[in-house]
Amino acid sequence: MWEQNWIISVQKRKVMSMKIRNYYRYIIKKEQLMRVVDKYLDSIIKLTLKYMFFSIKKFYEKLDK
Repeated sequence: MWEQNWIISVQKRKVMSMKIRNYYRYIIKKEQLMRVVDKYLDSIIKLTLKYMFFSIKKFYEKLDK
């Protein structure tokens, strides 16, 4: 009886450790994803600002003519 209980407890521990490991893996994946999203947003913002300045400059050049 105690052997069976011991086996069950070992299995439970394995399951818990797997759950914890998967959770940490998920956190790491989430952090990597957030980093990628940050870089992507950063590049989009830079490009839009660049384009805005360029278009404003062109607009004022046309006004001057």
